[in-house]
Order: sequence, then C-alpha cells, then structure tokens
Amino acid sequence: MPASDEELLDGITRLTPTLLTTMEAFEQVQRNMHPTRIDQLADFIRPFEDNLKSAWEGFAELEFPEHIATFGIHLKEATSYSLRACDGLTNAGGDTMAAMKAMRAQCRAQEQLYPIASVLRPISQYFLERDARENVALLESLNQDKDGREVGILSTNSDRKTRGGFCL
Repeated sequence: MPASDEELLDGITRLTPTLLTTMEAFEQVQRNMHPTRIDQLADFIRPFEDNLKSAWEGFAELEFPEHIATFGIHLKEATSYSLRACDGLTNAGGDTMAAMKAMRAQCRAQEQLYPIASVLRPISQYFLERDARENVALLESLNQDKDGREVGILSTNSDRKTRGGFCL
C-alpha cells in the first residue's frame, strides 16, 4: 500500500538534504584523495554516513504511488549508492582499491540522482557550481524541456560488464 502524502513528504524532506550534504562531502573526499590520506578521509566522511543512515531508516520501506514511483526509485537508488560509497571508504582500512570502488559507487549515486534534478530545486542546485546555485534564471532554463537534446550524464560504450566506456 502506497505511503500517505504526509509520510512521503516527511521522508523526502528528511532524506534529500542529508543525501545532498553527504554527496557534497564525498566530493571533498574525491578532491583530496591520496593513498596516504584514506584513513583521514574515512574519518571525515563517517559523520555524514551516520546522518545518512539515520535519515534512510524507514525511508527505504516507503512505497511511492504509481505516478511518482520513478522519482522514489531514483532517490532510493541514489541513497543506496551513496551509503555504499561511504561504507566502502570507512571500511577501506587504507586499501586504495577499496577507496576507488567507493568513488565509483558515488558516481553511480550521482547518475541515479540526475534524472530527478528537475523535480526538486535542491537536487538541481547540487549539479551546479556553487556560484550558480542561486541563479533563478539558470535554474528555470535548466528545468525546461530540451526538445530531444541529450543533456545530463551521457554515456558511451558503458555496459558495466565491459571495459572501454565512459560517462560524461
């Protein structure tokens, strides 16, 4: 049975800012990644991971009504990948390859979040440079239909089971 409007609103309002804050914190991790800093970066991301786990509690069980089910799927998948990224880093134990896997999970979180950027302004703002986040005209233009133009995260030869592809 789909959750009530109030349950959905409460869940989305609680989870979304926490997810976005965690993802921004993980960007700091990515910018500062170095094999000698993995443990320090794990310590940095741990409180964000704990907050996201707390916000995730109960949200995962919410059933979205059919007309917004896709939104719910993307938000849940983005959160799941972000939690996987945090867990991968906090449990890396200094292992560079484990930290790199965590980075990949964070990219998957972004990939899941982007299709719903036009639904919630904070998600749309997340994908902009900090200086552009309050540009109302830009935000409105980004939320316009792009008439079949490819925008967002573009992939080429990106079957996850083969090598050689990339996302842009």
